[in-house]
Amino acid sequence: MRGCWSTVVTLSILLLGLGSLSCGESTKPRFDHEIRVERLRFFPNDISIGPGSRVRFVNVERRGSDTIRTVTSGTGPMDPERGNLFDEVLEGFDAGNVDGDDFLYDFDERGTFTYYTRFPEGEEFTGTIRVQ
Repeated sequence: MRGCWSTVVTLSILLLGLGSLSCGESTKPRFDHEIRVERLRFFPNDISIGPGSRVRFVNVERRGSDTIRTVTSGTGPMDPERGNLFDEVLEGFDAGNVDGDDFLYDFDERGTFTYYTRFPEGEEFTGTIRVQ
């Protein structure tokens, strides 16, 4: 009987240990870098990151008819490749200290990626991400 009891205790300890391993939270953050849209510019507007980095683009302007922005890949409206990687519409926030719309993009390839906003038309602003 004593041998049976020690076997039960040993198995219980092993099962508890395995359960805690599978219940651990992921250590990967939701995003590695953040770029904010505010006051008609991207902040920061020029960053260098590593391959595999996840970037969060977020509109932190107060919501109104003139705070709808896009984050569009490319150098500007005349770029024939504009929007090929991403073209997301981000509205500002309603009230309080809550961010507006956001989106995440994983930069897996090395290279230089330019992006701009299509709104407000005629006042496009740009940014650059260098993946090194």
